[in-house]
Amino acid sequence: MAKKPQGGIAIITVMLIVTLAAVVTTTMMSNQHLFMRRASSYQSLEQAQALAVAGERFAAAILKRDFDSDNQDGAAVDSREDQWAVSIPPLPIAGGTITGCIHDLNGQFNVNNLVDDEGIVDDNQLAILNALINELALPPETSAAIADWIDSNDQPLDNGAEFEYYSNLESPYRAANRPLQSTTELRLVRGLNGSDADSLDAYHSLLPYVSALPRGSKININTAAPALLEALWDQFDGLGEELHRWPVEEGWKTFPQCADADLADSDLNLAVGEDEIDRSAYESVEDFIQANKIKSDDGEDTSLPESASDSLSVHSDYFLVRAEIQFSDTIVKQYSVLNRSSDGRTAVAARWRSFD
Repeated sequence: MAKKPQGGIAIITVMLIVTLAAVVTTTMMSNQHLFMRRASSYQSLEQAQALAVAGERFAAAILKRDFDSDNQDGAAVDSREDQWAVSIPPLPIAGGTITGCIHDLNGQFNVNNLVDDEGIVDDNQLAILNALINELALPPETSAAIADWIDSNDQPLDNGAEFEYYSNLESPYRAANRPLQSTTELRLVRGLNGSDADSLDAYHSLLPYVSALPRGSKININTAAPALLEALWDQFDGLGEELHRWPVEEGWKTFPQCADADLADSDLNLAVGEDEIDRSAYESVEDFIQANKIKSDDGEDTSLPESASDSLSVHSDYFLVRAEIQFSDTIVKQYSVLNRSSDGRTAVAARWRSFD
């Protein structure tokens, strides 16, 4: 029997081989392109992180220079008039930009001061937080819930929350009963732990006014916001605008973002004139006390109680450095908590990053 022609089969076989080769080649090229993109992105990320660390070191140098300048002047005073308080505008670098700023964490209420070394609630500190919560129009039980989260026992304060409350949540957990490592932990505290808009708003409203530092830190009256200064003493209620020393109106509300680096001199409020408030820094806590005495009902001058003044300072030890680097198609935001010691040197107490 005569064999059938094989030409058609050969052509189909060749076409299949060519198609397979094309698919393999395309896949290899696609994988190579993906690999190159990943390698490029990884390199950009590495460079952006290196620049963020460089920004952190630059901030440490600024703080050291400020410390040395204060020593030469014989007065350890930190305020918004200092060079460290000026935001750095976006600076061009090869392939992107870098910007940053420094926030004074001593200008906020340290929630870890709510308890003493034995883990027992400090009533004086709780009273300040109660007043601050009231000034911010947040739920009044918030302060007790925060104190219960930090104290060493499982007995709730009035309007507080301990094991019984947290263990009955849909996704239960325990109260930490230890100092906070970060203010982000507040999102676990009763009243701030919900996914609803009210809980989120309460958390973000409180964030510019509180910190999580080692116990014993003091409030810098030169960088504290009006609401916190009013919370120090009931006689200060409604006087925050007169007490605070921020040269930019509501500048504290930018935290943890950076304030506008391009403010004109006219945007600052340091000058003293008719019907204007002197925003220059307090040189000492005693200056603050003497400048803000209140007349009692019988006409006598009354001063800030010692229980509150003992928590104050005009010097700062803890700062939050924010650096944002845009490099190629990568954006890195780095936050670093710097502790400036008694000799002016700084150490990184904490560091975290986000990526866009």
